[in-house]
Amino acid sequence: MEVNLISRRVVEELALLRGKFGKDETADAKNKMLEQITAEVNALGMSYWQVLTVRTKFRNLTRDGRVKIVYDKRERNRTAMCYS
Repeated sequence: MEVNLISRRVVEELALLRGKFGKDETADAKNKMLEQITAEVNALGMSYWQVLTVRTKFRNLTRDGRVKIVYDKRERNRTAMCYS
């Protein structure tokens, strides 16, 4: 439940969290958004998360997603070659 909340909230704020630094996208704004997401996760009352833990969890989720996409693409290409 906590991981789903982290995923959903970060996707909603993806432009801010993954965007390049600029006038509106500052490190402070990104940190405040992560603090807000962490507070929402902690409000669930299941366990206590720190901002660094939430940031690391999202980073790991995106990394795992990219690895799965690459694996699926590699398997599709390998299967296509076998039937040629």
